[in-house]
Amino acid sequence: MENRLKKDYTGRLFVYGKADKNDADGIRIQTDVLKYDGVPCRLARLEAASQRTSFSAAEGGIFPKMRDHYTLFTEKDILIEANDRAKVFFNGREYHGICGESHSYKTHTETLFRIEKLV
Repeated sequence: MENRLKKDYTGRLFVYGKADKNDADGIRIQTDVLKYDGVPCRLARLEAASQRTSFSAAEGGIFPKMRDHYTLFTEKDILIEANDRAKVFFNGREYHGICGESHSYKTHTETLFRIEKLV
């Protein structure tokens, strides 16, 4: 099945997550890593009527206000984890925020995104 949304992917998505690594002394630390670099995407405001209610415990506390909520649309192989940080460049604006868990479908992936900063 063809992804008809793909033509609307005019934005670019950069996703950052945490990864464990050992420092010079062999101590395990968490560091930020770039997971996705400039992935084509579309950003759409999430309407209150269509709000998802099936958040995991990790997501439950990070989405308290609807006015800052959006949905990221990407190709189906882009899977973002809850609490990953993201920058989205869309329609001439730069959005910084935090992601919920991705939900993949036959043609695309949807990820809940809460705006924390608009540049």
